[in-house]
Amino acid sequence: MHEIALTEALIASCLDEVGGARIERIVVRHASTVSEDALRQAFEMLTAEGPLAGARLETMRFERRLECPCGFAGTLGPEHEIGGSLAVCPACDAIHSAPRTAELELVALE
Repeated sequence: MHEIALTEALIASCLDEVGGARIERIVVRHASTVSEDALRQAFEMLTAEGPLAGARLETMRFERRLECPCGFAGTLGPEHEIGGSLAVCPACDAIHSAPRTAELELVALE
């Protein structure tokens, strides 16, 4: 599950940012190709113990979009992504390079 790797990187970034201070709330933006449920599960599992135990994760979704020569122009979901670098057109199943955007962005720490 690639959400675990994204969450591990998020946790490392948060801990580097605060240098040991307690974190109550973490706000992130995630791409529509990242499953929010899987992201939350990974966060709960990876922070159950340690310095982020009890921290709340708040998420905001942003759309990853694809325009395909078949005429499809729309949002991609987690089921349309292959390994983070490829995307499958929901209309015709053509494979494209995935749009280049961050999949997970740290917005705020409290």
